[in-house]
Amino acid sequence: MMRRILAATTFILAGLCAVQATAETCAVRTGTLATNGVSLYWEEHGDAANPPLLLVHGFGESMAAWAAYVPILCARYDVVLIDLRGHGRSTNPTDRWSFTAAADDVTALMAHLHHERFKALGVSAGAFALLHVATRASNGIETLVLVGAAPYFPAQARQRIGDIAADPRALQQFRSVATRGDAQAESLLRQFATLASSVDDPAFTPPQLATITAPTLVVCGDRDEFFPVEMSIELYRSIPNAYLRVYPNGGHVPIYEPAAVADFGAQLSEFFDGRWSQH
Repeated sequence: MMRRILAATTFILAGLCAVQATAETCAVRTGTLATNGVSLYWEEHGDAANPPLLLVHGFGESMAAWAAYVPILCARYDVVLIDLRGHGRSTNPTDRWSFTAAADDVTALMAHLHHERFKALGVSAGAFALLHVATRASNGIETLVLVGAAPYFPAQARQRIGDIAADPRALQQFRSVATRGDAQAESLLRQFATLASSVDDPAFTPPQLATITAPTLVVCGDRDEFFPVEMSIELYRSIPNAYLRVYPNGGHVPIYEPAAVADFGAQLSEFFDGRWSQH
């Protein structure tokens, strides 16, 4: 697992430049939003007249994780990127983390950008945040993709979080998304470690998930270190209009694998455009 985390660090560092480089092909708008006690850094890539598509990264990452996908998607969508609270160029003075708070941030950002209805893709922590948004009484998600998510944290996930947090090499991963140095990285590591004992967030029940009205694609790897495939199937079966994609020999976020980018990018366009069968 740690080897995969360190590989992801290299991917994200390379991706930071790649996301910035998309300015050559897609119009880029940037800004910060003060909300919920934090300052959120955001970017929009593409034509503002196109349908908005929100991409939400996982814990220990930043918006640079989407570097390979932005050039594929920004020609068709107005791609909205966010650094989640405490990550990248966003702040989190509370030194605490919850998926509910991240969902509040996402909701505030999309309202700030005047996107009442939008498509959304989230991985891991980003997927959990989007699940909160999608299960609220009033939400603007039209189409949803969840990668590396589950209804709740099983013992397997808690054990892996604890093992990673205790590994001295983990700090290197958090340094890669900490623009304010070691203090920020150490804070992220502490917040990550507390997830091992979280019992009420995430904790989505089948009746809650059944309220999701957006067509939803659930994506997982069959070698996910945190969540067994059965939990992705549980998520898929609980959401009324859901689809399931399982990557053979795939890890926690299989769409980051270089070989998956072109294929999954094409599938995203088809899914977001409503071209998948409803039968």
